[in-house]
Amino acid sequence: EKGWKLVDGEGDGPCFLIESRSFATSKHVPNLLAFPPKSTSEILSTDLYKKGEIVLQDLASCIPAQVLNPFKWETTNPIQAHKDGGSQVSKNPKKRKRSGEKQGGEKEEEKEEFQAVDATSAPGNKTSHLSALMKGRSKITAFERSEKRYKTLRSLLSRSGALRTRQGTTSKDGMEGATLGNVETVLLDFLKTEPEDPRWAKVKYMLVDPSCSGSGIVNRLD
Repeated sequence: EKGWKLVDGEGDGPCFLIESRSFATSKHVPNLLAFPPKSTSEILSTDLYKKGEIVLQDLASCIPAQVLNPFKWETTNPIQAHKDGGSQVSKNPKKRKRSGEKQGGEKEEEKEEFQAVDATSAPGNKTSHLSALMKGRSKITAFERSEKRYKTLRSLLSRSGALRTRQGTTSKDGMEGATLGNVETVLLDFLKTEPEDPRWAKVKYMLVDPSCSGSGIVNRLD
């Protein structure tokens, strides 16, 4: 509708998307769209970006959450999943309890068998990607030790809909009492947490992507 054209595949090299306003689906990460490097400024001006419907991120930065994706490992044989890319579904996948009604009409709380942690979260791109892969289910605790970066983290997660909205608050869509997103943020150095704390008893997955100096990078397209 806006003049963008979907091209077939990702071509044979990093510079195949040279045509203006063209994009492709990624062959490396499902549900990821690849845009020409020079289209960044135009994408930043779109309503889709401003409303948090899309998040800009380098391809390499999308790999950690894609590999970690808890639901892939919870519903597949881990060894076989590693061999075939996570496409084989186990005969007895773990069942997830959903919200329902107990006898007598009492509402049952939604229960999760596992949780995830993002140890170094800001600015939040990988955190929001992991949340999307988990379809907003279960719970992700996102740690950030810098107060300034923590504000950026919460802003991005809120805009993308990944930030958990407490009961009784109003969501960005104006739904009162809605609980959206599955990410809770913590302003704290992850290394100062106590592993034996009962709060982390259900944590089975951890995303750790420490800050990088960027030294050695010659071309961001390589």
